[in-house]
Amino acid sequence: MWTAFARGDLEKLKALCTEGLYKDLSSRIKARRHNERFEWKYYNPIGRPRVVSNRATSLPVPGLKECGMRQVVVRLRSKQSLTKRRRSGKEETIVPGTGETKDITEYLVVQLRMMKGKEAPGWKIWGTANESDVEDIVAGKKVPLTM
Repeated sequence: MWTAFARGDLEKLKALCTEGLYKDLSSRIKARRHNERFEWKYYNPIGRPRVVSNRATSLPVPGLKECGMRQVVVRLRSKQSLTKRRRSGKEETIVPGTGETKDITEYLVVQLRMMKGKEAPGWKIWGTANESDVEDIVAGKKVPLTM
């Protein structure tokens, strides 16, 4: 997903993402300056992916039976970099503060829908979630989701 987003590949994003996430990412791509481009690199995983949530629910769709949705949250840790390049004439420069390799922890939310008892063709990326801790839960803070 991040490679397609960095490249501005709307067709690939449409195939990978749910409609809401696709709309968000495509509007962000369209808002980019014409003289800027992004390069995202995935270097290697740090540890193994971990499923931190796996939930399913039925969806009340009037007139339809056997409709539902399943969402899985996967914690992914990896080394990544995002480089922003700016072009001026024929010269291209790297924007300062970008391109550094970082250890990243992401909580990727993927979704599978079922309508009329049949699963949709494949999982779609719904977005990402932020990690919450015990203090946040006790304080009743809502953890923002990112679409």
